[in-house]
Amino acid sequence: MVRATRKDVLTVPIVALLAVADGYGVEVFGAGGRRVVPVTVGLFAQGQVEVTAPELAEGMRVGVAGQ
Repeated sequence: MVRATRKDVLTVPIVALLAVADGYGVEVFGAGGRRVVPVTVGLFAQGQVEVTAPELAEGMRVGVAGQ
């Protein structure tokens, strides 16, 4: 049963979520090294979770547990 849908959102694998002081974050890898970016989570579906944060953009690499 589909309860809600959204288009044009950023998603990451659920296993990419990290517990941080005020909720969740994702580890981001880039030219400056790695850092944890706090995120707001949205809908979850099929192993993916919607995330929003001013510092995130499509195409960024995120860390995934166990890989």
